[in-house]
Amino acid sequence: MKLLICSDLHGSRNAAKIVTYLMEKYDFDKLILLGDLLYNGPRNYVEKDYDPSFVYKELNKFSDKIIACKGNCESDVDLMVLNFKMPIFNSFKNDNYLFYLNHGHINEIKLESNIDKNEILMSGHTHIPLFKHSKNGGIILNPGSMTFPKGSIDKSFMIMDDDDLYLIEFDYDENDNYIVKNKYKFSDGDRIFER
Repeated sequence: MKLLICSDLHGSRNAAKIVTYLMEKYDFDKLILLGDLLYNGPRNYVEKDYDPSFVYKELNKFSDKIIACKGNCESDVDLMVLNFKMPIFNSFKNDNYLFYLNHGHINEIKLESNIDKNEILMSGHTHIPLFKHSKNGGIILNPGSMTFPKGSIDKSFMIMDDDDLYLIEFDYDENDNYIVKNKYKFSDGDRIFER
């Protein structure tokens, strides 16, 4: 199963264009959205490409492939325009793993300690990419933010292709074209991209 894993678009038209491009070019089985999709929040500056109306229309194109969870910046009004559900917690299963989705602003520490082998906890919120193992052998990951990076790398998302997991770091050129800066493959080692 091929997954595109994104979080914290915060209303960015450019981020939504990248999601559309990737979904159409690579035919992902699922689009995992880990919250904070439309609103930029009061602590973030307004990007020049802030366009929540564009973002929701682009995401709705893939509503049949989306598995999502609600972030701390989503409001009930936001949820009314989306054609997919955004519960606070979500989960799904494939042949290899049981996946848990949570934006990361509620009970993250308690959730992390209970992730077992063959389970994956996905969250966003911190805007800092993360890949680590729980004490029970499960996987905990955060794809970072597609709009407001806060770690040691730039904007990012993740791709999971069966058991292979990649973090893609990207930016834009002077014409707002998407360019890949780095591609990190995660193996058995933990990796946290600290501030």
